[in-house]
Amino acid sequence: MKKVIRTLFAIVISTTFVNAQNTVNKKLDEVVVSANRASSTENTSNVQIISLEEIQNAPVQTIEDLLEYAINVDVRQRGGQGVQADISMRGGTFEQVLVMLNGIKLNDPQTGHHTMDLPVSLEQIERIEVITGGATRIFGNYAYTGAINIITKKEGSSSVTLSSGQNGFKSAEINYALKTSNNNHNISINQKRSDGFPIYHKDRDTTTMEVDYKIKNYYYQASGNIAGIKALFNIGYTD
Repeated sequence: MKKVIRTLFAIVISTTFVNAQNTVNKKLDEVVVSANRASSTENTSNVQIISLEEIQNAPVQTIEDLLEYAINVDVRQRGGQGVQADISMRGGTFEQVLVMLNGIKLNDPQTGHHTMDLPVSLEQIERIEVITGGATRIFGNYAYTGAINIITKKEGSSSVTLSSGQNGFKSAEINYALKTSNNNHNISINQKRSDGFPIYHKDRDTTTMEVDYKIKNYYYQASGNIAGIKALFNIGYTD
């Protein structure tokens, strides 16, 4: 009786294997996965452009404030004037958004809390490209839920901006543009500070206003043709 059962079991296995082989070569219908309602086989991301005209007309003073108007972008600021902000998209975290300056990745490898510490100001920006949706296959690491590409002006303008306010707030920005025969040079210096909170000194029985934040940004850009090759050079420092 045992031998008969083993034989039948072997026959069942053999028959199943043959049937599975016969269905392997069956052609499946194509399935298109898209981030838009309209089907597309080329792009699964949405791209929003914040133009120069929109930047100039927006009632904002920082890049972080401007991104508040972008669709699918969530900006969590922990202070005014761009002191510190986290950028997230479509339910992701602040570690999953790539930030670029003229196509150069600027994400902080230590923590996403410092990603928006950028040396440029609104006066130098020509447009901002906001790509929502997974873009790692295009840009690589960090662009899990989207990417932000900040494009600066190739031909800038010279300007001086001074402002002040409560709690010892002071801001000074100088932009200088120089055009030579084949190249454009843009230099920007921006400094901000504020006395945000009082400190009581018990030993002296006095109260002083302590510095809440100090921001220093320096940026230089050169663009043009070098030996017949179109080139762009950027260098910046932020503290």
